Amino acid sequence: MARAEILAGRNLLTERPVPDKRFDGLSKLTTEIAGETQLVAVAYDTRHRHPITNKPILILAGDVNRKIYFCDSETMEVWVSFDYPELKNSSLVPTPPANKCYGLAILNEPTDCIIAFLSEKQIEGNPVLYHLRFTPPDAAHGVSASLDIQNWYIVNTAAGGAAFDFKANGRGMSEYRNDLLVVGAWHGVDTIANLDYYGMPLAQYPSFTVADKLCGVQYINQRVYTTIDMTSDPDIGSRVLAKFLTENIDRGRMVPLMSIEPFFLTGFNGDITIFQDRMAACYADNVYTYRMCYFMFIVDDLPNDDIDMGSILIGDSKIKRVVLKNIADIYRLKNVVITVDHNGVVCPGGPSANCPAKDATNWVKLSTDNPNGPGGANWEDSISIATVVTPADPIIEPDGEREFWIQVEIPEYYSYDNTKAVTVDDGPFVCPLIITARVG
Repeated sequence: MARAEILAGRNLLTERPVPDKRFDGLSKLTTEIAGETQLVAVAYDTRHRHPITNKPILILAGDVNRKIYFCDSETMEVWVSFDYPELKNSSLVPTPPANKCYGLAILNEPTDCIIAFLSEKQIEGNPVLYHLRFTPPDAAHGVSASLDIQNWYIVNTAAGGAAFDFKANGRGMSEYRNDLLVVGAWHGVDTIANLDYYGMPLAQYPSFTVADKLCGVQYINQRVYTTIDMTSDPDIGSRVLAKFLTENIDRGRMVPLMSIEPFFLTGFNGDITIFQDRMAACYADNVYTYRMCYFMFIVDDLPNDDIDMGSILIGDSKIKRVVLKNIADIYRLKNVVITVDHNGVVCPGGPSANCPAKDATNWVKLSTDNPNGPGGANWEDSISIATVVTPADPIIEPDGEREFWIQVEIPEYYSYDNTKAVTVDDGPFVCPLIITARVG
């Protein structure tokens, strides 16, 4: 892992997911997800929201209970759940209910969406692609929730001698220009392939090998994400979340995003999904959520997601220049606001406790003016960058930069008790910053 950490600076130079929440051991809950230890597919419902919290819906598929779960994406509370699809009235026999899910994806329509569900080999030795229609519950009109099969298609994996197949230990499916991307194997070699809207294999990408052990796939905004085993790479040596800077999946334009849980775990065999500035992953009975990061700090000429002020003498001050860099691949940033978070420090003794770390947030000030300039700096708790009212260009283009300055002054006594001296034993001090921006 040491080599992965050395390369962390490179990983910061591209838009990336930042871990937000981890929901462990969902199988231990007493709800309908109880006992579910194989969450194998995940997708954001881009049309529906939770009726009470109004949060986006995250859809999970679990092979143990053979259920599809509609969850609040911020709490993972199961809203409604349904059994895997079954062709009860089909003329084809046998037609058992789907036993495994090889992928979930959302196919958008003008006013609604279709949930694409890919099953294991179910009919005539072929997988089945189901198009499912979700109807939310409507208590006011006595309508219960339903998930109905609108259409289904046999995925002929041997069409035209394609010899395309799916793997139990490497699954994943994503919408791709209203068709589908899927993880599978072409003549036994791991690959990502295109299926059309109706499940017909169209093409595969020859950039991969058996050793890659692909798992999970997501296409969004001309970028493709998947997980790859790169233990054979001497500079990386672990599994990574790989992002391709082209929708053609060219290995020469792949950025390995490393040391992000759970993708570096050797046994990772889950799935990923992205919706706007959110990302989620499932693995075993755990769900992980992430925020997509579009800017970063450059401090002392090194990329970082933190601002390290180093050591400062008590009774003295230090000023440091910081560069805010837009690391998004295609998004522009504007209306960036950076604020010292005076309420972000949790004191061990509770909110009313005398807390050295909380008092330290008062020692931090920000400025967009160069303190060495003619007018000096105007130090504030909050600054705005790339806004229409500032003289600078109100847009930070991809790879664009803006500078600001941070000042830390260490007093000799704490403000909450002017008889209590500040000592080195109270440090180090961590003062959080709140950063907001508009993307687009």
